Order: sequence, then structure tokens, then C-alpha cells
Amino acid sequence: AHYLAGACGHKAHMCQYADARANGFKALERAKSFKQAHPEDPKAAEEITYALQALSWHFDPETDTGIATIKENLCYVEEVFGRKSQKYAQSLFQLAEYVKKRDRSEAEALFEQSLKILRGDPKGWRLKVCYSFYGRFLLRSNDFKDVLKAVDIFQTAIEINKELYQTETVAHSDVLTFQGWAYVNSFQPKEAIDNFEEALKKVLEVFHRKDNEWRIRLPLAKAYLMRGRPVQSLNHFIRSQELLEQNEDIF
Repeated sequence: AHYLAGACGHKAHMCQYADARANGFKALERAKSFKQAHPEDPKAAEEITYALQALSWHFDPETDTGIATIKENLCYVEEVFGRKSQKYAQSLFQLAEYVKKRDRSEAEALFEQSLKILRGDPKGWRLKVCYSFYGRFLLRSNDFKDVLKAVDIFQTAIEINKELYQTETVAHSDVLTFQGWAYVNSFQPKEAIDNFEEALKKVLEVFHRKDNEWRIRLPLAKAYLMRGRPVQSLNHFIRSQELLEQNEDIF
């Protein structure tokens, strides 16, 4: 079970998401079988938690299966680590990522509950991930106050990421891009341009990923248009269309 859970993460890293899910489900099934055979062995619940949290990154597009699986097995995370643990909080925000597609009120409560726990470790990677997920959730809200809140949430994620890792990471560029969208949606094009330009520079000079470049150039074109700079806007829009035509699988 432990090996299969590790293979789940490895397959996902290789962008083989169907295989990642298959390995994750097998790991969870074997861990639970071990738990049934050895109910008093504390490692059994640990293996269920390890398998569950590896699998929980990769349920998409099986949203309902993801929700049901996490809720069914959350008790094992609590059994081993407790309701105030970082690992329990991780399962909460992983659950919220799927619940948000079915019930936004429940998802928001899960994010807030997770953050309440994770703030106990202000420099932890789980806190940074939860802030990033929560910011993306708020970004899709119809409430303007939520969009403004998303700007601050992403800023906190950026600051944690700088302390934990460095700015030369795809994750850092991703958060910059999402915060840029929050600036666009809150009518702050100057700040949006600053974010998008920094993220684009990293993508072009360090990562060389055309999918990321496309995802930055399109909103950057919008931000420049909002700023009253149509020439720059058109240049970025043309480049985004070129990338799309060259890479039809960019989505």
C-alpha cells in the first residue's frame, strides 16, 4: 500500500493522472484491508492516511467520488493525528477543493476550518497551499468583497512561498498569476500588470513552459487594455493566439 501511494505521486508528477488515480485507489484499498485484518495495529490507519492524502490530489474529474472517499476516510486521519493536526487540516482543504463544485458554502467553511488549524504553523507548506486554494475559490465569487479578500489571501501565499522555497518556482509564478487575476477583477490593472510581467519573465527565462505563458499573456492583454495601453494589449493577445494555435492541447 505504501509503495502504491508513492507511485500515485510519481505518476501524477509525470502527468499520468489516470494511472495516479488507479495507484491511489489500490493503495487505499490495500491499506483498509490491512486495517480490517489488524485493527489494533496503529500503522494501519497511518497507511490509510498516507494513501488517502496521496490520492486526494488527483480525483478530478471524479468529483463526487473524491468527496465521498475523503469523507468516508477522514476518521482515520483523526484517529492517528487528531482533529487539530496539520494532516487533518490538509484533508479538510483537499475535501474543500471538490466540495466547492457542489456546495460553495460548505467549501468555504472547510477552508476556514483548515486555515484555523494551519495558522498554528505560519511557515508550513500546507498553509501556503490552503491559502492558494482558498484564494482561487474566492476569485470565482460574485461578491466583490471576496475578490478583494482573494488579493490579500494570495499575498500571504506569496510571502510564505518566498520564505519556504524561492521565487524561481512554478508555484510562485502560479500564485502571482492568480493574484493578477484578482487585481484585474477588482479593477486594479497596474498591480495586475506588475504581477503578470513578473510571472511571465520567470516563465520565459526559467521554466520555458508555453502553457503557462499562454495563461499569463491572455489576462495580461486584458490588464493593459484596462490601463489604456491598446498596443501592448494587442501584442500580448496576438502572442496568446499564436501559442494556442501551436499547442491545441494547451487546455
